[in-house]
Amino acid sequence: MVTDLAVQEVARERVGIDQQCESLRRDLPMLIESEPLEDGVSHPIEQRLEDELTNNPSGAPEMIQRLFDEWSERPSFAAVLLRCLGRRHSSIVGEWGLSLASNALSHRDVEVRDAAVSALELWGGDGARQALQGRVEQEPVSWLARYMKQVITDLSE
Repeated sequence: MVTDLAVQEVARERVGIDQQCESLRRDLPMLIESEPLEDGVSHPIEQRLEDELTNNPSGAPEMIQRLFDEWSERPSFAAVLLRCLGRRHSSIVGEWGLSLASNALSHRDVEVRDAAVSALELWGGDGARQALQGRVEQEPVSWLARYMKQVITDLSE
């Protein structure tokens, strides 16, 4: 009996995650297209992501990761998502955010890799520095490799 209840609860949680993911999948592109992302200017996606992460800390990371993966063929969207996540405090994005950005350092598109470096720079810490150190020598774009080296230096101080 307990097993059946546990299975039903997991199934309900999964449906809830799928519904929230669909809501994000629908809303975020509209927000991206409605307002350009500019340095030093808050973007509506930032608050939406923070709300999701704060209100649903167990499910939001999976939803956001799923969207990022889906958008790997839409690099401009994936980059905006990473940049907006990077603007959220490291305590909100946690280890999964660090993992997402670290993995994005290997993305085929330079815009996504640049957004990953930016997020890691904003979050700071040893994990961000180590992620950059582990990838900087493989970075094929010279200006991005220089940026990565500068961030590593800054985070080492």
